[in-house]
Amino acid sequence: MVSKVKKACPQIPLVLYVNGNGGLLEHMKGTGVDVIGLDWTVDMEDGRRRLGDGIGLQGNVDPAFLFSPLPALTDEIQREIMHDIPYSSFTCYTSVVDQYERTCELLQFYL
Repeated sequence: MVSKVKKACPQIPLVLYVNGNGGLLEHMKGTGVDVIGLDWTVDMEDGRRRLGDGIGLQGNVDPAFLFSPLPALTDEIQREIMHDIPYSSFTCYTSVVDQYERTCELLQFYL
């Protein structure tokens, strides 16, 4: 499936979100996607070590922090950012509809 999508839309990066399947990271790299999205159970440094270079990483803030006071959430984000892992980005996979206000607060934090 990945090869068909890449052939039809080569300019669009493909992301595979592991969600609970951190034990399968090495196999997921073989799918041919451009980015692996890690859930909060996989440490970013461990993910980079296991996947090596040549594939992007997204993750991995625990979405439970969206229910925390804003200082706790921003502290967790800063902790993840401090890893400074090449070809990686901070993300938190959750329902934006349920967390609209918190998402707005996060955007203000980054702006």
